[in-house]
Amino acid sequence: PAFGFAREHQERWQALAQAQLDYQEKSNAYNALMAEATQLAFRRFEDKLAERSEPGRQLGTARALFDLWIDAAEDAYAEIALSPRFRETYGDFINAQMKVRAGLQREVEQYCGQLGIPTRTEIDSAPFASMRSSTGTSGISMSR
Repeated sequence: PAFGFAREHQERWQALAQAQLDYQEKSNAYNALMAEATQLAFRRFEDKLAERSEPGRQLGTARALFDLWIDAAEDAYAEIALSPRFRETYGDFINAQMKVRAGLQREVEQYCGQLGIPTRTEIDSAPFASMRSSTGTSGISMSR
């Protein structure tokens, strides 16, 4: 636990550091799943190549080879991407990413506030922001 005059800052930084660690863990899990899909694609590609090794079924062009690879990769990715495990892993990955993004936005808001720089929150809530969104323009005329 944090203590002292800067404890609020320390708690925010600790939460952000933990969010970053969680994000890294979820990113690694997602990357492992994508590596698994790639390995599955290579196995399927090898199987499809073996099916076409007989005379008369061989591939005649680089385009045919490319199309075969694409078919194998799409099949493998679809198998992984439509699984409940992918849904959970990808959801966890995106949630962790958004948690880091929100934490970084809080830090930017905090520092900008200390320096007297208008923040996104202040600009979004300013009266001219609502006028701009209602007119669909910036409200500034560029004509001469």
